[in-house]
Amino acid sequence: MISYGQSNFSSGVGVQNIWFYDPSTGAVINESGDIYVLARVQNVTLTYVHIYGAGNLFPEDYFGFKDTTSITDEVGWLDFSIGEHNLAISNDFNGPDPSEIELGYSGKIAGYDAAIGFEAENDELGFPVGRDLD
Repeated sequence: MISYGQSNFSSGVGVQNIWFYDPSTGAVINESGDIYVLARVQNVTLTYVHIYGAGNLFPEDYFGFKDTTSITDEVGWLDFSIGEHNLAISNDFNGPDPSEIELGYSGKIAGYDAAIGFEAENDELGFPVGRDLD
C-alpha cells in the first residue's frame, strides 16, 4: 500500500496479490489482486476494500472479524469519528442481494463500552455492552 497523510487528510491505494504453488502442475499460480483505496478528511474516512461489513457482530457470518461466507466482498465503507463515538456504514457491492447495508457503532454510553451492529440483509441487530471493573 502507498499512502500519504497529513493531520487533516490522508489517502492511500494498495493491491493484495496471492501466489501459491500447485503441486499437481508444478506451477506457481498468481490469483488476481484486490485493490484497496482510502481517503480521509478530518474525522471522516471513505474506504473501498475486500473486507467484512460494518455490522460484523453476528456469529453466523463472522469468526474473529473475518467474513467466512464471502471472503472477497467488495465493500464500500464510510466511517465517522466524533470524540469517543465511532459510526460506520458499509455496503457489499458483489453480494447476493442488491443492497447489503450494514451499520456499526462503538464507543462509550453513560460510562459503558458499547457496540451496535445491524445487518439489513438478515434483519439482525446486536448490542453488546460492557464495563471495565479494573
